[in-house]
Amino acid sequence: MTDSALSQLLGLAIGTALVCAYVVLWRSRLISIVRAIAVQGAAVAVVALTLGLHEHSVEPVAAAVGVNRQIIEDGVNGFLASTEGEWEEKLGCLIADPRLREKLGQAGRRTVTERYSLDVHAPTLVAVLRSAVERA
Repeated sequence: MTDSALSQLLGLAIGTALVCAYVVLWRSRLISIVRAIAVQGAAVAVVALTLGLHEHSVEPVAAAVGVNRQIIEDGVNGFLASTEGEWEEKLGCLIADPRLREKLGQAGRRTVTERYSLDVHAPTLVAVLRSAVERA
């Protein structure tokens, strides 16, 4: 991922998080607030994952909760762990196997590029903002 693409992706994710915060303040309906907070959480997760992948220092082991289950496919582009034993096992595999670390790291970078790039999410963000303005 190039520095330009990274900054566009981070800008989009951070902008999405900020827009969601404004929507929460602006809308008083509970369902709007819940949806905005869910999108905001996903945007923040993408920022953290993208930064780690860009620096090639991502730890592709995450808690098997929330948006992590949508981003990480266990054993494909990272590992999901629920128990202390799973954390120890999966981190041990990564420590012992440099090829596995490289494979999961590359798959993780592909995931971020294919699912969370500006090209993928800009049209969706524009549609959501237009819809919010039309409903106001």
